[in-house]
Amino acid sequence: MRLPLRWKITLAFALLTAAILATVWAILQSAVFRKTTNSARDRLLAECRLTARALPAPPWQASGQLQTLLGQLDETSGARLTLIDPAGKVLGDSRHDPATMENHADRPERLQAVERGWGSALRYSRTLRVNMLYVAISVAAEGAQPCVLRLAVPLTDLEQASAGLRHVLVTTFAIAVLFIWLASLWIAGTITAPLQRIVN
Repeated sequence: MRLPLRWKITLAFALLTAAILATVWAILQSAVFRKTTNSARDRLLAECRLTARALPAPPWQASGQLQTLLGQLDETSGARLTLIDPAGKVLGDSRHDPATMENHADRPERLQAVERGWGSALRYSRTLRVNMLYVAISVAAEGAQPCVLRLAVPLTDLEQASAGLRHVLVTTFAIAVLFIWLASLWIAGTITAPLQRIVN
């Protein structure tokens, strides 16, 4: 069965609209995640600098007392804390036994912190088995190379933070699709009406 010209035009409008909206959706999704991530990174960086003031002056020494302090700071900030010595050895961690953790010398956020004072990275944590946002800062140690303080939060927190924005986008797109569909029907009817009169 052949479709009337009006419906062919409407379908063409609908397909074009779907392609445009899908592209815009992908761009906006990426922008929302990037904005949310950047905001969380900046907030975590500020928290990292404040946390450094609450720690004893480096060089740090692994101890039960240090672990207790890290746990307390974790409860206050809601972020995982990790202390890394100049060689990449983990001296303390608020959510894991540092003695069982691998060397962190090659972690990108640590390398950035050593090079420019601070660094960040997004990746999967094999220790906690979840995607994490990491922010690290270099902390000067008297008479030694700088140590690194790192804070981390799960990406699930970021996803929850951007859920509201995604809801707004979905609602806006649904309204746009309905409006464009009705508009395309009206435009298609306007275009085909004179032709239909000639045929009749």
